[in-house]
Amino acid sequence: MRELTVEYCSDILDAVHLRITQYSYILDPNSGQIYFYHFHDFSHVMRVNMAEELTQGPHYIDVLPRFPKKLGVTLFAEQSKAYYLSFSLMFFFVSLAFWIGRFLLRRIVKTRSGGAVVQGKHDAAPGLIAGVLCALIGAYLVIFLGYPEMIPYGHEIQTGYSGLFRIVLLAAPWLGIVLLGLSIYFTWEIWNRRLWSLIGRIHYTLIPLIALAVVVIWVSWGSSRKDRKECS
Repeated sequence: MRELTVEYCSDILDAVHLRITQYSYILDPNSGQIYFYHFHDFSHVMRVNMAEELTQGPHYIDVLPRFPKKLGVTLFAEQSKAYYLSFSLMFFFVSLAFWIGRFLLRRIVKTRSGGAVVQGKHDAAPGLIAGVLCALIGAYLVIFLGYPEMIPYGHEIQTGYSGLFRIVLLAAPWLGIVLLGLSIYFTWEIWNRRLWSLIGRIHYTLIPLIALAVVVIWVSWGSSRKDRKECS
């Protein structure tokens, strides 16, 4: 360090922060200013001039709306929903393994029986839709929970990623909603036609129900965005 600057101190904060660090700040006694950073995002700073604030008498500053909304903050603040999404992730991957295993088992049985087992056209489509839905939402949840900064959030597309990757992240939820609609239709279809066993029908019914709850959480987080105030 050749000169003590705010930028140098912010680099130190950036180097030592934890993933759960919510607020970082720098106090500059020479200028009487406080530099606030939110959730280890050091590209946005809120400056507070203490001399100006003290002349206003007792009051408070609502800091959070002055920063861009971040998905990681929402996950940290609403941990019950984050736990549910983690449970959903495990459920979808287990279900995906189940549908793949079921498909392979049926193929083995069909082969050993000399092709005597004939699968109806209405029997294969629900399983295919369930498998694709579980794979899509499961993969999206891996990024959603593990690397939330990669997810376009608050109508802002994160930078630093290829255009194709951003398009995939934007399109995935809409594709998931389409698959969810198809899975709801096939849920009615398998109960109406009494396809599979009772346990199979119950399991299939749980897939769109849990996926629907995941979509509701996504929508609630996206629609609860407040208008961001400019940092002063």
